[in-house]
Amino acid sequence: MRSALFVAVVLLVSCYTMSCVSTDLTEQQKEVILAFEEVYESYKTNFILDDAQIYTVLEGDTLSAIIRRIYGADNGYFFPLIILASWDVISDIDDLEPDMVLKIPDLRKNLEAPDTRQALKNFLQDIADVYEKKEAAETQEHKKQLAADLKNRLRNQADSL
Repeated sequence: MRSALFVAVVLLVSCYTMSCVSTDLTEQQKEVILAFEEVYESYKTNFILDDAQIYTVLEGDTLSAIIRRIYGADNGYFFPLIILASWDVISDIDDLEPDMVLKIPDLRKNLEAPDTRQALKNFLQDIADVYEKKEAAETQEHKKQLAADLKNRLRNQADSL
């Protein structure tokens, strides 16, 4: 009986702690989350997502490493396309966890079709703008630098299309 009561108390404390963590977002962080949602929502029908590969995230994987393996070394910053295709699983590069099942769209098909190529360019530019907002919302200096670098690389990738 005591162990059941102990387990129940631990579960209640855990649930309370988790709910507090999820509500401790600043207004700026909430704006960033909404900005990601808006961009992904507005582009979700613009790309060729059929014939997507399925990839299960392993311990130690990063999204850019997965993409470089599948799309090639020069294409590591096309990760937003994978987030878009896997929106039901992941919404931000920082959310990657082992055992997530990601959809990896065919990059070549999306680049060969003029409409999707232009949409991809616009999409990367819009995502770069969200990373700029995210950069401002980050409190740790090294995270600000990573976000700034990511924003610049996304813009460069879009400009090369």
